[in-house]
Amino acid sequence: MLLSSSSEPVRDVASDFDQPKNKQHRDSVLKDKPLRILMAEDNPINQRVGKLILQKAGFDVELVGDGSEAVAAHREHPYDLILMDCQMPTMDGFEACRVIREFDGPQPVIIAVTANALVGEREKCLEAGMNDYLSKPFQADQLVSLVKKWGAIKRGQSA
Repeated sequence: MLLSSSSEPVRDVASDFDQPKNKQHRDSVLKDKPLRILMAEDNPINQRVGKLILQKAGFDVELVGDGSEAVAAHREHPYDLILMDCQMPTMDGFEACRVIREFDGPQPVIIAVTANALVGEREKCLEAGMNDYLSKPFQADQLVSLVKKWGAIKRGQSA
């Protein structure tokens, strides 16, 4: 039993989430929990632009500069969604994605963000384990739509 500051008993609501009757409430709380988004991008201007676009849409975004930093950041505090530049120094987005896909536990949505718009690039990204693909340069609404779409899917809602 928990006690409030006035020494009154306080009901432990955490156990309520395990009860079937409160599944809808639990799902509602999960829907309202902000998405943990990581942007792995080596270009500081692209970082600022991407972060600004997503912040204006109401999302919080953390930034890293290469694939090895993305792997370390996700290992330390798992993300729901990772925007992964494919061509970065140290470790590229393809290798970072492969490493992250080997982790135990819940997997993030990984969206490839690449300037390489060659035929077959989308397939290469999907084969590497990424969930979707966005070609640079992109419009702000394209980025926001993808994040909303995959955020809804990750949360088990309709997009």
